[in-house]
Amino acid sequence: MFSEVITQRKQTEILLQESEGHYRSLFESAQGFAIYRNRTIEEEDLQGRVVFVSPSIREIMGVADPYDLSTWFENIHPDDLPRVMQNQIESAQKNIPFDQQMRIYHPAKQEWRWIHAISTPTLEGEDGLAYFNGIIIDITAQRRAEQTLQERENFLRAIFENSLNAIIVPDDAGNYLSANQSAADMFGYPLDTLLQMSVAELQTAGGADAADRYRQYLATG
Repeated sequence: MFSEVITQRKQTEILLQESEGHYRSLFESAQGFAIYRNRTIEEEDLQGRVVFVSPSIREIMGVADPYDLSTWFENIHPDDLPRVMQNQIESAQKNIPFDQQMRIYHPAKQEWRWIHAISTPTLEGEDGLAYFNGIIIDITAQRRAEQTLQERENFLRAIFENSLNAIIVPDDAGNYLSANQSAADMFGYPLDTLLQMSVAELQTAGGADAADRYRQYLATG
């Protein structure tokens, strides 16, 4: 009986060591994200202390001392800071998750970067101390890709809207999905009216049936 207790205790210790090893590996090898646990002391002014944080936060945010919580807020973009602070206060006061995307200035890289911070408040102990368990993710590449895509869409939209050539985009049934002002001017309809029409309703100045020509185009390309 005694030997069985010793064996079970050793097995428990081994499992605990393995669990701690997995946690340490996740904590120390994190790249592109950082996990953290903070304790909030005063909800109103956001004073608190960092219980632990992944070393990767230095690379993500460029903070000199990751365990100085005040430095986490120093380089947030002025346009984002009020929203972030308000959400942080509400999270602590109402015990709701904190979830914000924001721009931060990275001193070492000398550029604005994007991060996504997510945390869940927990109340622990007899005094109900508030802790925030969270993750910070570097989303700079994603945001830049979205910006590039938006700029490309704006460029193509400008070409479409300002082209001197008439451009109409119909669906397979011949209903107009979009058209530019040049098309409206050419056919003599207000743009809003043209977009409510279809190929079958639109006749060319020469009297040819546009619907028949569109069906022939779909058949032959």
